[in-house]
Amino acid sequence: MKESRRVIANPPWRVKQSFKRLLHSPALAGSFAMTLCFFSLFLISANSYAEDLKTPRSSSEIVRLAWKASHDGDLKTLQDLVNEILVYYEATAKLQAAQLTGFPARDQVEHYHIMNDVATCLFINAEALMHQGQNEQARAVFRGIMDEYRWAQSWDPSRGSYWSVAEKSQASIDVMSGGVIKEQPIVKYVPRTRPTLAFPGKDRVVDYTKYGQFLNVATKDYHYQITDLTGLAAAVGEGVYPNIADIYKDPEYKRALKEGRLEGSHWDFVNTKDLQAAIYKWATAPEPWGLRMFYMGIIFERAKMYGEAIQCYHAIIVHFPGTIAWTYWHTPWYPGQAAIAKIQHLIRMHPELKLEFKWAKIQILNSFDNDPSNDVTITKPGVIRELSAMDLARQALHLGKQKISLGKPVKYSGQGRVRFVKYENGHWQLLVDNKPFMIKGITYVPTKVGQSPDNGTLTNWMEDNPNPAYAAWVDKNGNNQQDSDEPSEGDFALMKKMGVNTLRLYDHPQRPIKKSLLRKMYQDYGFMVLMGNMLGKYAIGSGASWSEGTDYENPQHQKNMMAYVREMVMEFKDEPYILMWLLGNENNYGVASNADKKPDAYYKFVNEVAKMIKSIDPNHPVAICNGDTLFLDKFAQNAPQVDAFGANVYRGDYGFGSFWQQVAEVADKPAFISEYGAPAYSGPDRNAQEAQEAQTDYHKGNWLDIWYNSAGYLDGEGNAVGGVVFEWIDEWWKNYEPALHDTKADVVGPFAGGYYYEEWFGIFGQGDGKHSPYLREGRKVYYTYKELWNSKD
Repeated sequence: MKESRRVIANPPWRVKQSFKRLLHSPALAGSFAMTLCFFSLFLISANSYAEDLKTPRSSSEIVRLAWKASHDGDLKTLQDLVNEILVYYEATAKLQAAQLTGFPARDQVEHYHIMNDVATCLFINAEALMHQGQNEQARAVFRGIMDEYRWAQSWDPSRGSYWSVAEKSQASIDVMSGGVIKEQPIVKYVPRTRPTLAFPGKDRVVDYTKYGQFLNVATKDYHYQITDLTGLAAAVGEGVYPNIADIYKDPEYKRALKEGRLEGSHWDFVNTKDLQAAIYKWATAPEPWGLRMFYMGIIFERAKMYGEAIQCYHAIIVHFPGTIAWTYWHTPWYPGQAAIAKIQHLIRMHPELKLEFKWAKIQILNSFDNDPSNDVTITKPGVIRELSAMDLARQALHLGKQKISLGKPVKYSGQGRVRFVKYENGHWQLLVDNKPFMIKGITYVPTKVGQSPDNGTLTNWMEDNPNPAYAAWVDKNGNNQQDSDEPSEGDFALMKKMGVNTLRLYDHPQRPIKKSLLRKMYQDYGFMVLMGNMLGKYAIGSGASWSEGTDYENPQHQKNMMAYVREMVMEFKDEPYILMWLLGNENNYGVASNADKKPDAYYKFVNEVAKMIKSIDPNHPVAICNGDTLFLDKFAQNAPQVDAFGANVYRGDYGFGSFWQQVAEVADKPAFISEYGAPAYSGPDRNAQEAQEAQTDYHKGNWLDIWYNSAGYLDGEGNAVGGVVFEWIDEWWKNYEPALHDTKADVVGPFAGGYYYEEWFGIFGQGDGKHSPYLREGRKVYYTYKELWNSKD
């Protein structure tokens, strides 16, 4: 669940613009005297401020304090901070800006931090001018940012991404112009092609034992030694390691090269429609072979050439299991582990391949600390084989997986009607009233279009009258009107049809939970609730300011959070809809807290909170909401009182990779995905139908990965107890302007369009927004879940 990132509440005014620009601006000609006075005062205050300041603060510290002053409405302090950053850093900022002709690469952004900080301070001031109604001055400042700092970016710690200061400046100008101007993306023509290989692999399934030896399997010294290079190259085909040469002999490669279709960065080819060119580009890319193979596999998947994709993924496991790549956030990522999950996913989704993949495992020791220098890779390459007729008959009976006996219960977590049980075979289940309960959850925040926590306009949906939980309606024909055959059946009724059994909600001091509504929900539909507490994330509940952030070693912060959680538990512990308590929301990533810098302190505090909860409510389990598996080892060491490991995970359409294995080996806890999903928009190259297909495929792959890792399946880890879809409807505020359903994105992500289009994650859309928060625009993924979540198996 997302919270407020960039708080822009009643900030003040701003700074220095080009005097010449103002003098000759027709828009400001009528207010020249006022402008002259404005800049005279500014220059005087800036010079006097410089004389008073002895040792300049860092530009990043000034930005932090500027956001705080903006949030507090402290206009005098904000003005002083803007003066300070201009006096000491403007010259350097302009020099850095002059070096750029585009956004710097992710790992180069820090080299331009002074430019970014100056532009951000100017933006804060311009927003203040706008909020004070001084639109002409605000426009001048915004335009100055766009002219002088076109490539400046500001870091949003809550989203974990950078946003373009110039782009948001233009959006603010649009707002002042009386509306929002939606820019149409410029789409360069790219031919839609499918790869054709002049030298395809001769073996549908490569038996690597024919062409080499597997040495030191299941050890850190694993290695595949090729003994027949020519034979293996012919078996795998062009582009797949070790067949390096055949790409350059391919006539279509030469043609694409001649036509200029291979110009540009290989990263620009990840999501292109010209899949033929993409294969050539990645086969010859200046990247490690393991990474090349992974992206070639993705491209073959997009071309529906699943056999070729599997060849690529298998080559990674055999030859390069320890490959390390880097995410947008510059954290390590392991293509070898993902390749195993990719093969499993493709075989699961495409039984027509008639393949089986067994015994593969890549274990990365010490992988939870974001420092790959101490990683140790242990590899079992596994075997891919073609299925016999008997195998296919078994697969038809059990959806491709063998059911196994759980044995007797050997351990229980919890004493009440909700508890976890571990069986003799090591598998886990969640029980409610002594019956297995698989979490089929939804994140429900029906935000009205135009509202945003960023500007303090977000209201509590539980107080809406009529309430969308009971008044929402599906716009069947897409005309953005409620017709006579479109009754107001409500979100809860739609969820029940979908198969939902759980809602994830967070207790929030500004948006209190309405118990009467949840009691009615439970009575009418039987939904359970994962009741969450932020535990200091975004500084909520700790008593710290946003700029200060929660300190998990601060006794006063600990006392405040403990009291806040205790109050929540006492308030809700006897409610029939409580499933379990959920602590945090990706706190290990930081954001107005130091959990990322002091993980031991954070998880030790989590443990103390869990112990306190159990002392007053032994009837409900306690779970954590982590950010993926970062610091999983710290969690396992420091939080034994926590009953289950929940995590927000976004890895791709294949599911969650090594997640289940890692939790089982390191923590031995039941696990669930507390947040997963994908956008229903995939960029300008895909139409709405294609984008919805991609969203649906992502969700289906993720849910099946959860399901087949639940108790009773032979090839899974047996510790999955469910997942929570993010989210029920689109929220339009997440990319700055809450009245615009934005199709821009700043963060690269593992989705069909290549980006996190955060405003499009809903199972339902909100149409044109005019009937928000009641209109529901149906998407294919909803109907897919109706099948998956209502299935008997």
